[in-house]
Amino acid sequence: MSNTLDPNDDELITAYMNASLAAKKVPRRFEQLSYMNETGELIAASAFSERFESPAQIEKEIFHTFFVYTEKMLHLEQEHGPAEAQALPASDDAANYLLSFYYTLFEVFTANRAFIRLRFDSPLTSIQSLMALDQLKAAFGNFLKGLNQYDPLVPLPFIKQAQEKLFVEAGWLQFLSIFQFWLRDDSVDAERTDALIEKSLILGLDVLQLQNAERHLADWAKFWLQK
Repeated sequence: MSNTLDPNDDELITAYMNASLAAKKVPRRFEQLSYMNETGELIAASAFSERFESPAQIEKEIFHTFFVYTEKMLHLEQEHGPAEAQALPASDDAANYLLSFYYTLFEVFTANRAFIRLRFDSPLTSIQSLMALDQLKAAFGNFLKGLNQYDPLVPLPFIKQAQEKLFVEAGWLQFLSIFQFWLRDDSVDAERTDALIEKSLILGLDVLQLQNAERHLADWAKFWLQK
């Protein structure tokens, strides 16, 4: 899956999101909405059906686009940051990079909050809702694999593969829990979500590395009970 954006897709995505918000619904067929570009010119529904099989497919691309924008923003920050931060580091710095990724991704989500809430008006656990995140899940999994710094004490391939799979699957479940919390978070600038991100990532990384897990588990549980 490419992490580059087609300008034509970008225009269609923007028009689709705007049309959905104007109609206050996500369509089952492209023909159910009227679309316009940023200059106010009409876009034929056929332009969408020629590029995407269905609204469900363009919605998958929308969430993948959010991921791509997040990576671009992080790369720009690295390019303009200190020289020592421009190469992806290991251990604690990799954890900080993951934290920065989460903060940036949810900033992108917040900028598109109205559409995302419209799309996930149904329960997050529904299969249809989760399918909209398919491309995001695949890209996020590859991103996590690149950050995984685990080296087993016994250097057997199947141990490394099992841990990597666990790391990716646990990371995705962690993302879904934060995402669901964010959907209901009405705090200023989603500051409660930011707090949950920090506590969740510290706990997740510690559990996988078996370091300080008990203390952070108690801290995470206390946060959930309070909120």
